[in-house]
Amino acid sequence: MRRRAVMTGLVVTLALAGCTYLDQRNDLYSGGPARREAAANAELQAAKTQQQDLQDQNLQLEREIERNTKRIDAAQSDLDRVTAELEAARKRKSVSDAEYRRLKADVAKTNQDLASVNMELKAGELTGNVDVAAKERQIDALEKKKASLEKALGMSPGS
Repeated sequence: MRRRAVMTGLVVTLALAGCTYLDQRNDLYSGGPARREAAANAELQAAKTQQQDLQDQNLQLEREIERNTKRIDAAQSDLDRVTAELEAARKRKSVSDAEYRRLKADVAKTNQDLASVNMELKAGELTGNVDVAAKERQIDALEKKKASLEKALGMSPGS
């Protein structure tokens, strides 16, 4: 009985080994390894292409953020000049106290909004999650507001 069990185990082992050999031989003859290598190479190329696309998108985003940051810096510099002109106009008494307070509040609000947009851009630069077009629209609106403040003080825009 024991001998029979050993013989049965040996037959099963040989049958499995033979099946494995036959499976490997058939896979080799049908081009299995080459096919798998070609598929892996195609996946690698697709991943490299995707990585390059993402790097290009990231570079474009960084450039847009940098450009908008420069616009914000220029607008804040202009607002500093508007503030100085507003103070000078007050000293010359060429604006009423009520008009001064209104313009001063408008300048402060515009400066605050510019700083907020700037912070959002910088945060978006770190996370890579920023709607540049929306920020550009906000900057455009704030630049128009700045121009109207300059006009109210009789300054030439961007002077």
